[in-house]
Amino acid sequence: MINKLSEGSNLIWESSRMILPEHKARIREHDLTPPPKERPLLSEDQLTQINQSLSIAIKTKGLVTLTYYKNKQHLTISGENTRLINSNTLEIATSKGFDHIPLSDMIDIRLL
Repeated sequence: MINKLSEGSNLIWESSRMILPEHKARIREHDLTPPPKERPLLSEDQLTQINQSLSIAIKTKGLVTLTYYKNKQHLTISGENTRLINSNTLEIATSKGFDHIPLSDMIDIRLL
């Protein structure tokens, strides 16, 4: 017979036999939320590589995959017809429309 102090018992929920639906939804949301990531510090070589790839993408209007930092996450987006809106914002056409990404948030760019 297993008691509360035995290995394998669930001590966190032992005092409460009932979980409200709101609590259950919040627990699931917490489990599915990825852990926050820090903004990466890019070296001069990485910045040069991003700049060169970005120049080629703008000239060829080809397909690219961008990785950028937003809301403590690394996000990836694919699209084409990349162009600069102003000196610090990139516009990319995706299947859902146009996305605008600040150049300061870019982590990586891959030409496809």
